Amino acid sequence: MSKKWKIITPESVCVSPLKEKLVTNEAGWTRWERPTAQSPATGCVVLDCLLELLAQDPSRSLEVMATRMGLQAADLNGVIRAMSGLNGRDFLTRYQLARGKELLACTNLTVKEIATICGFKTANCFTTVFQHYHHLAPLHYRQSNRPENYRELYRW
Repeated sequence: MSKKWKIITPESVCVSPLKEKLVTNEAGWTRWERPTAQSPATGCVVLDCLLELLAQDPSRSLEVMATRMGLQAADLNGVIRAMSGLNGRDFLTRYQLARGKELLACTNLTVKEIATICGFKTANCFTTVFQHYHHLAPLHYRQSNRPENYRELYRW
């Protein structure tokens, strides 16, 4: 009998770049909560280690991450592919973009600031990659997804 693995998506394991979110419970009480500072465990030690490194610095390349973990880039790529169905570079890019989407939807940071936080070398690079994956510009995504009262809901 073969064991079925849960497919890991970059979006499901991305660590929030926000400092706090205003949360309302079932009883109607609201309070500020810090987003989890760590990715949920994936069941794979190698992937968990990679996610910890990504949370610290999403600008590192697959090769640098593999070296820091004592692996060859091809081996790390194989683990990522087995756990997510994505190649390593695509996984890293989607992780960076997941952080960018949250910052666009929850802050008033500029695209340049978001690009830097997410590990892109330039705002233009972030915009090009964002448009390729999401088929709309970052600022259009922001207009469609940021609530008017975002300043009251999020701290960054």
